[in-house]
Amino acid sequence: MIRLLTSPPTRAVLRRLRRLFGPGSPKPVPITPESADRGKSPDRFLLVAYFDPHGISTILENIYLLGRLSTYRFDVLNLYGKAYPSGLELPRDLRLQDYDGLFLHCTVSYNGDNLASLDRQLPLKLRDFEGLKILMKQDEHYRTNRVIDFIEQNRIDLVLTCVPPEELHKVYPPDRVRHTRFLTVLTGYVSEELRQMSVLQSDPRPIDVGYRGSLQPFCFGRLAYEKRQIGDAFSEVCRARGLSFDISSRWEDRFHGAEWFAFLSRIKAVLGVESGASVFDFTGDIERNVARYLEKRPKASFEEVHDAILKPYEGDVRYNQISPRHFEAAACRTVQILYAGDYSGIFEPGRHYLSLERDFSNLIDVLERFTSPAERMRMTEAAFEEIILDDRYSYSTFVRQFDQAARLIASR
Repeated sequence: MIRLLTSPPTRAVLRRLRRLFGPGSPKPVPITPESADRGKSPDRFLLVAYFDPHGISTILENIYLLGRLSTYRFDVLNLYGKAYPSGLELPRDLRLQDYDGLFLHCTVSYNGDNLASLDRQLPLKLRDFEGLKILMKQDEHYRTNRVIDFIEQNRIDLVLTCVPPEELHKVYPPDRVRHTRFLTVLTGYVSEELRQMSVLQSDPRPIDVGYRGSLQPFCFGRLAYEKRQIGDAFSEVCRARGLSFDISSRWEDRFHGAEWFAFLSRIKAVLGVESGASVFDFTGDIERNVARYLEKRPKASFEEVHDAILKPYEGDVRYNQISPRHFEAAACRTVQILYAGDYSGIFEPGRHYLSLERDFSNLIDVLERFTSPAERMRMTEAAFEEIILDDRYSYSTFVRQFDQAARLIASR
């Protein structure tokens, strides 16, 4: 059985944060008590987020570790718990001028319309705020131009992006964001809690193969579609070969928090694909065109929609990357059967995961290696020792890189 070695202070902190970030009138709350801020910079940043405090714990973990590990002091303003019929809004009485920096978390930046409406009620508009302005962005394929408009109009100083450096010019036109610095980061990092997982591949695992995919919109392209397709296809393999499996892409079957790690501890192998999307919809036109097509042909397959609409845009920007789920599976010493990919250059095929061709042409080889207990042990130990314990992928490294970038911009 999996055992989480979370220290009592961390559990206490999460309970405290859940109380402070509960529904109600939003107000800034310090991430850490003042006693924990000794030795930090006097600069205080406001982090604006939107999340259910009793929902996905990894969001709380991300925000908490940023505040605890950074040399800057952070207050959090959680906008969750109130209706925003015309887009998210910062409260009218918020005094931005009391802060040295503003950090817009990825939970408020998914939709560019929410970014545009944030300062609607504020006397001091974001463009006039003189402190450091930081945007944390994921899902950059979605209505990209709205985000570019926001960055340009508000002179955002730093964007934490998932776009690889060599692809940035395709997404963010240099002539429009010339005042902005970009720091490429991962979609998730390894916490100390992950490093302390006490589950082994040799522990009893009654299920051969498990997976929880997701039903992404067709307009996000083939990479996003693969999140469901690999599960559907491998379910047929399991049925044909008598392998026990628990595979689903339905939202209602997803696991959260400790349930997800308990699931990983019950399965010998987990399926997976790279995170991201392979179609960038800069204007929203692709989404609208797909919606019109499906309205007329509601039973159209992905391949039909792809041939009719998506094909010219497929792969224009390389946005495939590692997912936090890959780290979580490695921490639980669960074998990963993944579609061939780059995985941010972190996971190596044959060493850290079993690489499955999309046409399943190497299925026999994958199954032979998967059914070998010795091979499963070797692969999962390599992933744990060489990735989970590598400080390059830790939260402390992420926060250190952020602090360095922020200090460099502030010194200009």
